[in-house]
Amino acid sequence: MISTSKLNEGSLLARVVKNLVTKEDPLHLHKSLGMACLTSFLWRFSYITDPSADLAFAYFPQFTLVTILLHLFLNLSSFEFHLPEKRISSGYRIWPEYRLHSLVFLFRSLLLMTIYWHENLFDIEPNYWLNGLVVLGSMAAADLASASCKHQSSTIRALQAPNIVKYYFSVMQFCATATCLYGLRRFTVQFYFVMIIQCNAFLMTLRRKNLMPHQVGVVLYGIGLVMGLALAIIEYERAGGLDCVRSVTLVACSAAFWRMGPWSERLKNKYLIWAAECLFLNLIIRPSLESDYLLSRSQLGRLADTSMLLVVLYGIFTSLPNKMKRKVT
Repeated sequence: MISTSKLNEGSLLARVVKNLVTKEDPLHLHKSLGMACLTSFLWRFSYITDPSADLAFAYFPQFTLVTILLHLFLNLSSFEFHLPEKRISSGYRIWPEYRLHSLVFLFRSLLLMTIYWHENLFDIEPNYWLNGLVVLGSMAAADLASASCKHQSSTIRALQAPNIVKYYFSVMQFCATATCLYGLRRFTVQFYFVMIIQCNAFLMTLRRKNLMPHQVGVVLYGIGLVMGLALAIIEYERAGGLDCVRSVTLVACSAAFWRMGPWSERLKNKYLIWAAECLFLNLIIRPSLESDYLLSRSQLGRLADTSMLLVVLYGIFTSLPNKMKRKVT
């Protein structure tokens, strides 16, 4: 007869504890910060149904910097762990380059939250050009991070998943960047990006420890992106109505189609694309929303709808088998 202790040793909980509690974190710093961040997420998202709370950032502004630093330190503490230099074939595990990219894009959202906090504290008018600098600066930081690594791998393109799924994940990245560029002065969207980044890193850790199948991790990440998109749409609609949502859609989808479209790679420079989108947003879209400058609101709406349709159709086309593509073309 099998003893209770042996059953417990073989239980899922025991396996999780055995794999996650390692000698690389002797002071349990990373795990303690992880639990604190989980508590932070649970507390703040308990206010999700209260639009005026802005995930409690509006009610408790004195905790804003504490929250920002807490989530930053969680990512910084992850660098005490040793990771294999090379990414595995399935792709859904942490490798050094991804860890650096995770820190860069987490810092992008946290920096924007800090800017919003500073503007609120000193009653300063929003400077939307700062969002452009943060977006372009984070891209440069990510490129420097990749250059510092022995092994480079595209986070999405090298992922073991259907082409249509990888295309969708890529488009969601453009949506996140467009959201950062637009710069809605609300903490909710950026904090949700923080949660996606940190929860995805945890899911990748579970996969690396063989505590979760590859497909489950990819599905959960996809669900998180869908929820993030829905939350962003709700927040933008609350703040600026449908015009606001369409403006972000236009920036995201036009950038995505420009970057992934069927033309020369020389025309797909991401710095050129996002610098142009920043100028387009601040010099044409924003003034047009205020006074029909250059473009009317209905024209902006049609452009947004058209760009979104192009991105959807192009995604379907690129996901077709090669034989079907030849028939279509």
